[in-house]
Amino acid sequence: MKFAQKEFKDYWKIIKIPTYILIAWSILGFLISIASFSLYATIFSPIASWILTIAVFGFIGWSTIKDHKETIKIAAWSGALTGIISGFIGAIIGIFMFYLVPEVIQAAIAQAGANAAAVESFMAIGIFIGLITGPLISAIIGAIIAVIAALIAKKI
Repeated sequence: MKFAQKEFKDYWKIIKIPTYILIAWSILGFLISIASFSLYATIFSPIASWILTIAVFGFIGWSTIKDHKETIKIAAWSGALTGIISGFIGAIIGIFMFYLVPEVIQAAIAQAGANAAAVESFMAIGIFIGLITGPLISAIIGAIIAVIAALIAKKI
């Protein structure tokens, strides 16, 4: 399959390690949430996840220009492909978390202050919709951050 006149294997050379990092972050979060949800909530805060995401997608953009001597278009595709892969795997892990870590539902019910059955139903719908929206949103974010980092790398 080609993206911008390059085969996936060409992109894989750029995105392999960053993709593994994002997948490892998701798997580690899942394993820690099973052991201790409070520890999970402390370590895997939204801020920590965003910092890691920005750093990884930024690295993709930077290394595409500096190390692999490719174009900004390739950096965008690299970020998008990493987002699709890690977003999909993250969504699958989210489904497992929903069903195997009951504290996730309890925390949502506590925050919503609503009917427990309604909150659980909406969460179940949301996690399965996340199989589509997670990779899509991650691809967009990945492409944008990779392009910004690639532009910076090109300037320097």
